[in-house]
Amino acid sequence: MLAVKSMDVCENFKEWCNKVINGETFIVSKPKNENISIVYYYSRLASRS
Repeated sequence: MLAVKSMDVCENFKEWCNKVINGETFIVSKPKNENISIVYYYSRLASRS
């Protein structure tokens, strides 16, 4: 799990998004405990023939 300050997000956003795609959870800490978590969710719908 990655935890970063909101002001640090811009510097490494692309790198952290790549980690999220690979299964890592990303927490952005914000003032007043209004934290944001970013997770990657992928659903592949099976097609029926």
